[in-house]
Amino acid sequence: MVLSTRSARKRVLAGVVALVFATGGLGLAMSAPAFANDPGNTNDVTYWQAQYPGTDCFKDTGGSIVGKDVVLTVTDAVVLIVNGGSNDQVYPNPVAGQTGYHAPLNNGGQIPDVSHWIYCSPVKTVPLVASASTHVDGATCTTGVKVTWDSLVNAVGSPAGGVVGPFTGNIVATAINGAKFAAGDGVSADGTTLTIPLDLVGPRPDCTTPKDATASEQAGSVATCDGPSTVTFSITNATWGDAVNTSGNNWTRTATADQGHEFADGTSTATVSYTITPKLAAGSEACTPTTPTPSATPPSTSVPGGGTDGGDIASSVHASVSTAPSNNGGLNGTALAISLMASLALFGGIIGSRRVLKLRARSGSAN
Repeated sequence: MVLSTRSARKRVLAGVVALVFATGGLGLAMSAPAFANDPGNTNDVTYWQAQYPGTDCFKDTGGSIVGKDVVLTVTDAVVLIVNGGSNDQVYPNPVAGQTGYHAPLNNGGQIPDVSHWIYCSPVKTVPLVASASTHVDGATCTTGVKVTWDSLVNAVGSPAGGVVGPFTGNIVATAINGAKFAAGDGVSADGTTLTIPLDLVGPRPDCTTPKDATASEQAGSVATCDGPSTVTFSITNATWGDAVNTSGNNWTRTATADQGHEFADGTSTATVSYTITPKLAAGSEACTPTTPTPSATPPSTSVPGGGTDGGDIASSVHASVSTAPSNNGGLNGTALAISLMASLALFGGIIGSRRVLKLRARSGSAN
């Protein structure tokens, strides 16, 4: 029995309602609908991209519906899929602007309305762009005009280091990684090379190189217990190189004059020699602390009762008295004189003390 689309929908709906009541209103297990980007869904572009590798597919764009046909405006489509009802019609290599691309006939042998269409084109890759630029340094008194590669993008330059005048010829940049140079002067027809013609002059003939480069060294601090000796370097219009140890404590250092300058002798380099004395050893005499020497002068002494008033008198005999022997084996004259003076001072003190005692005794007898 053949059912119309309308009666069939009524019977399906009635069956669903009966099933809901039979299950007590519980949810039904239903298959999930096909969503966009589902590679198993023929209504989605990802399904057709899988069928035609290397393509990008687009839905409902790149054309329009004219009656029951799809007329494309894109010119690079490799396939067109037209859907009507529930079926798809596939048209390989469709032609832009052409009619006749419609959905397959329905059961009644009629052309249905277009539901949607999908077309696929080769994947478009953005081509890499190559570029190259140069930098120019003017001529000096010692070198000609210099041209070097300033920027290379997706390209390599030859000669890699550029050129220096005098020079007449070409330098060439070659595209790499599949890139192409944009059309322009010096670019090859296929866009793979860029040729730059050059005519460079040599050094300037109207000048002489100034001899104003200097390089010198001067001894700094001497070596101490805390560190080695130092050297101070001076330089003008030149650049120092690394220090080189020639032997032991001996060193040299070479300076190179800057471009456009020379040393006084007309050369471009100058070398200085110097010595670095190592840090003094911890056990050396200079690094050993010294012990202070005690004073050789003994304290003054006094003789009791040696004064005329019965007080003490000081002895002025000190350790500085010479005890060196004389020619005859005895003490020398200075030693004898000092010894005699000390004895006289002591004797004078004793006599003075006795006189005081006598005066006191006389005074007592008179009373």
